[in-house]
Amino acid sequence: MRTAQPTRPAVRARMFWPRQPASRVPQAPANAAGRLPYVPLGCACLFLLGYLPGIWLGRTGAWESGSQLAAYYLSKSSYSTVFSVWQWQFSAAFLQLAALYLCSFSALGCFFLPILFFLRGGFLGLCAACVLAAGESRGLVCYWLLSSLSNLSVLFAGLWLSGYSAAISNGLFQCVFSGGATRGQLAGAFRRLTIRFLFCLLLAGTVSLVNGWLSVFLAGVLL
Repeated sequence: MRTAQPTRPAVRARMFWPRQPASRVPQAPANAAGRLPYVPLGCACLFLLGYLPGIWLGRTGAWESGSQLAAYYLSKSSYSTVFSVWQWQFSAAFLQLAALYLCSFSALGCFFLPILFFLRGGFLGLCAACVLAAGESRGLVCYWLLSSLSNLSVLFAGLWLSGYSAAISNGLFQCVFSGGATRGQLAGAFRRLTIRFLFCLLLAGTVSLVNGWLSVFLAGVLL
């Protein structure tokens, strides 16, 4: 009788060659193509911090330009037509959003963004204080009803853009000083930011048009 032969273990081909480490595709930094989530919160805090000095300056200083600004906001002739109101409100929105968009083209844009929101908050606080000094509480209520919708829409759109703008600026900073994101990655991030910027302009134009109609109607009742 033939005795059963012991089974031999299967020889693996990989036993004779060392295992190669799994190749990893280098990934782009998240900040170059995404957004920095903490930037909008920080910019919002700086906006509020800038609002307080603006109120203090408007209440303590005798600002001739502030009095003229308050007279403009409380004048019924400033809200004569919807197109005139839309024109100056959309112009202000365009300048603010364009400044945020241009910060992304600078490696130091992350430092400019907080300054822009701080100055914007100070300007609005100064306007509110000057209007309160000129027209008292009734003038302040009229000012907020006539301009709050446009100001808040631009503020929220700017905070939304600030995260993406700061991410691209941070990518440029790393590219210049530490060899971070490549040109192709930054170019794609710039294209996406441009689309968001144009969307914010469309939204600001629509809100300014609606607010222009409301301002003309409310000015005829309140002023």
